[in-house]
Amino acid sequence: KLGLVDYHGSKDNNLVLLDDNETMKASIALVLYEPQDPNPDRRFKMVREVDPSHIMAAFSPDGLSWKSMSEDSIIQGSSTEPSGLINFNGCYYLNGHGGPIPHPLPGARKRMMVTYASYDFENWTRAGHISFRRDNIPPRLPSSFYVHEGEQVHVGASLWNRGNVVLGFYGQYHNKTDDRRTSTCDIGLVVSNDAIHFKEPIPDFKLVPAYEDEQRAEPRLIQGQGFENIGDRTIFYYSIWTAANFDGHYGIKIATWPRDRLGYFSPGPKITDAHCISTPIKVVPGSRIYVNADGLSKASQLSVELLDEQFRPLPAYSGDNCIPLVKSGLRESVSWKGKDSVGLAGNPLRVRINWTGPQSDEAHLFAAYLVAPEAD
Repeated sequence: KLGLVDYHGSKDNNLVLLDDNETMKASIALVLYEPQDPNPDRRFKMVREVDPSHIMAAFSPDGLSWKSMSEDSIIQGSSTEPSGLINFNGCYYLNGHGGPIPHPLPGARKRMMVTYASYDFENWTRAGHISFRRDNIPPRLPSSFYVHEGEQVHVGASLWNRGNVVLGFYGQYHNKTDDRRTSTCDIGLVVSNDAIHFKEPIPDFKLVPAYEDEQRAEPRLIQGQGFENIGDRTIFYYSIWTAANFDGHYGIKIATWPRDRLGYFSPGPKITDAHCISTPIKVVPGSRIYVNADGLSKASQLSVELLDEQFRPLPAYSGDNCIPLVKSGLRESVSWKGKDSVGLAGNPLRVRINWTGPQSDEAHLFAAYLVAPEAD
């Protein structure tokens, strides 16, 4: 009971306050908490959709009392329904479905994921970038000319900044008719290294299937900008989109996995010299590397080595010097002969992970973490 907003004659509610005395109208609200912002009144930042033509921004010192940035929509000349907001490498990115990009054939446009960018949260690009789509890409012929029919991306993707990779939970929309009541919507997974261009590790894979709901809710899920690693679990929050029966089951739900085990790498059978290599990463001296993996044993091992940006091995951190990882775990520490941290800095480095042993295809690599000393 925050005691901020009068609702039906009472302030005994959890409503937050906008512009001193107004209730906050929003079909979706996306919030960033940035305690490092030098302006204490802007440490909480919000984008909210009043309707697809009015995407508004606001700031708050505490997340409870908000001030609108202005009366104008931050996205001009476009109808966009957002679901993802992120600060990645010093730039803010907002994505949703819709946007200003037409299909070259009139009437053939489908929902797609469109991204906008800003470096100050106030001035946003008017041009939108097509970040991800599921409909036929020209010059392939459209699957249909009905707006609600076909394979589409529903309200973009909710975004999770994991360092040098961004995870996106997107609305995987399916419909065989032009009636939204016959649609279904699962949650799919996309990844990006720049928060602009996204791809599916496995096309059409259902990360959270809509039909598994125990309460027999409508098979139409809405992703939320809510995910967290708590202990040894990864938790993702989502909801139900009701379209056929507005009195049917709905609510906030969670999906959960072992920590960061949303997907994995493993080599195909009889692959020799199986490995993967990261994008270039700037390394703080003293950083440590950890691996999230299972299926490890003396017959199925992982080793880690460091390369320079041009893929040349660094002798002190070679695969031969690495102590093989033979124990499964969510956070297994990597060490080399005489070293358990990375004593290098300057040029970006790459992390190479190798599969070794006669049963190497049994090892599953879920994640690798490069952790700075102050965060360890």
